[in-house]
Amino acid sequence: MTRVGKVLTFLGVVALVLSVGAGVLLAVTGISKVTDQTNSAFEIHGPTTKHFWADESLALYAPGTQNAFEDALPQCTITGPGVQRQASNVASSFTYNHTTVRSFAQYSFTETGDYVIDCGNGYVVGAPPLAVGGVLSGVGGILLAVFGGLFGLFIAIVGIVLWVVGRNRDRRTPPPLGPPEGPAARPGFTL
Repeated sequence: MTRVGKVLTFLGVVALVLSVGAGVLLAVTGISKVTDQTNSAFEIHGPTTKHFWADESLALYAPGTQNAFEDALPQCTITGPGVQRQASNVASSFTYNHTTVRSFAQYSFTETGDYVIDCGNGYVVGAPPLAVGGVLSGVGGILLAVFGGLFGLFIAIVGIVLWVVGRNRDRRTPPPLGPPEGPAARPGFTL
C-alpha cells in the first residue's frame, strides 16, 4: 500500500503541475488574441481611410441587441483596390469604449492599399474578425487549469493517504522471529 501511495502521489503532483501550467499558457494565449482585437479596433465617423495589407480581413461592428435583425444596421461601403464582402453567419461581439458592439459585416482585402470606409453617421467600429480559436483557447485553458488541477490534487491526496496508512500498517506488524521451536530437526535424528 505504501508503494501505491507513493506512485499515486507522484502522478497526482505531475498531473496538477502539467494541467495548471498548460491551462495557464492556453488561457494567456487565447486572451491575448482577444485583447489584440480590441487594441486594433478603430471608430468610423464619416468617410475613414485606412491602409490594409493583402489577405487582411476587417469586420464591422455596431451597438445593438442580441438579435441583430431587430436593430437598424448601418449601411457601409468600402472602396479601394481590391475588397470583397464575405458572407458570415457567425456573429461576434466585444466591448469597445464601454459599449458592447456586435459584428454585422465582414470584408477581405485582396490587394495592399488604402481603403475608404464610409458608414454615414452611424456609430461603427472596425476591427479584425474575432478569432474563435482565441476564445476557445482562453476558455479551454481556464477549464484545463481548474479541472485538471483539481483532478491532480485529488489523486495526490489519495496517494498521500494511502502512503501514510501503509507506513502505519508496516510499523504495527512485528517482524517474524523464526520458527517457534528452534531449528528444524532432521527426520530420523533425535537428541
